[in-house]
Amino acid sequence: MADFLWKLRRLYHRTEDARRGARSDPRSRAPKTVRVDDILVAYRVFGEGEPLLMIPAYLSTMDMWDPDLLGRLAAHFTVVLFDNRGMGQTTPGDEEFTIDRFALDAAGLIDALGFARVHVLGWSIGGDVALCLAANHPQKVNKLVSYAGDCGGPQKVEAPDKRRGRQRLDFPGRVRRTAEQG
Repeated sequence: MADFLWKLRRLYHRTEDARRGARSDPRSRAPKTVRVDDILVAYRVFGEGEPLLMIPAYLSTMDMWDPDLLGRLAAHFTVVLFDNRGMGQTTPGDEEFTIDRFALDAAGLIDALGFARVHVLGWSIGGDVALCLAANHPQKVNKLVSYAGDCGGPQKVEAPDKRRGRQRLDFPGRVRRTAEQG
């Protein structure tokens, strides 16, 4: 895991060399589609190396990833971008939009593209989907980065409050007082 994170950090901090390597915006390529359960998933695959599935934030699309970052990642990974169910160019299907459903879609996409295991990078709710994917399909996930995501639900582990009287936001935005405040 440390090696994977080190690669990501190193890639992020390289500027000039990475820009030279990312000559064209990978997002400019027309997406392909593949059937996964009841939907057609729009996706793009580019780069060389171990597969890296990138799961976008809610209401985001595969086109919202930074092209410079994508170029850097593509120098070391086979990058897989896709639109979640009902977002961008992926059809909505008939099922309710849930984290579990999005994780099933991601697992189906991994299978449809012929990958046995992938690294996963999830952003915001994509991080939540990535965590769910890893929990429910651990055989498909090699290493995972959840950027600004949380696992939620009954398995969620609250971060300890280090300071007396600190408040936390409790979804959907209610303030919850810590035990010390009563």
